[in-house]
Amino acid sequence: MENVNLQIASLRDNPHLLNECHSLVRDCFNDLDLIHNQLDDTLTSNETLPQAYLLIKNGIVAAWVGLCVNDPIQTDVYTPIVGPLMVAESERNFGYGALLLYHARNEAGKLGFDKVYLTSSHIGYYERFGFREIDMTKYFNDNPTKVYVADVPKH
Repeated sequence: MENVNLQIASLRDNPHLLNECHSLVRDCFNDLDLIHNQLDDTLTSNETLPQAYLLIKNGIVAAWVGLCVNDPIQTDVYTPIVGPLMVAESERNFGYGALLLYHARNEAGKLGFDKVYLTSSHIGYYERFGFREIDMTKYFNDNPTKVYVADVPKH
């Protein structure tokens, strides 16, 4: 049996891992500029958000999730937004997405938020982790998306 060393860390505390995060974006989202910009903004912003939380497995970024002010949807009433959640294909089905979603919710609670939101077309996935569908909206490119909400732990 293989020894696995897992840790969750902030990109702001580990800026040397930025290139690995960008590689994961290319693998998971086919090089979407918006996501690359969110990662870069995490390191350059003086604001509390955006944040990026990395799941590091044996010294390599296996997954990450963002926590940001909003998403590129046609309304700005939902904040903060959890996302995107990216797990390397070879690292799926180990529960890493659930770990990162919980971590992002917990961090949002530490920042004073009582709810987090996310947008997704992955019906049935986020509900397993306590998210509830509350709205249907569109991204700025007019593609439809569902909006989900979840409570965060009290701090």
